Amino acid sequence: MPKPNLPNIAAIVFDKDGTLLDFHGTWVPRMQAALTQLCHADTGLMMRLAEAAGYDKQQQRVLSGSILAAGNNRDIAEVWAAPLGRSVEDLEAYLNQAFASDVGGASVAVADLTASLTSLHGMGYKLGVATMDSVAGIE
Repeated sequence: MPKPNLPNIAAIVFDKDGTLLDFHGTWVPRMQAALTQLCHADTGLMMRLAEAAGYDKQQQRVLSGSILAAGNNRDIAEVWAAPLGRSVEDLEAYLNQAFASDVGGASVAVADLTASLTSLHGMGYKLGVATMDSVAGIE
């Protein structure tokens, strides 16, 4: 497919979560897996921490604008550290590692992601990614 006649656009930057990756399909299982470990399967504590960071139990979704949706691992650690009896720094390091791994399963790409990015790259656009995630998480 030829590049559209948009002479002022040389590159496209995508937000990772919710644009390239299915946000809920990727992050809800990762949050649940991390909380299972952190809370030693105490489901009451797990739900209190999830809700404190922006998880809506009834909708089974992360609320827009919440720490889980718009924050970073440090922000989440600041909410969860005290109830877990951990330091913010220790918990942030744990979350960086856990969320960058396949804990809770692999990332879920949006439909036709590879074909779309391949097409845009083939048109000559430079492609980039923006995220609040850690460096390890983006890699």
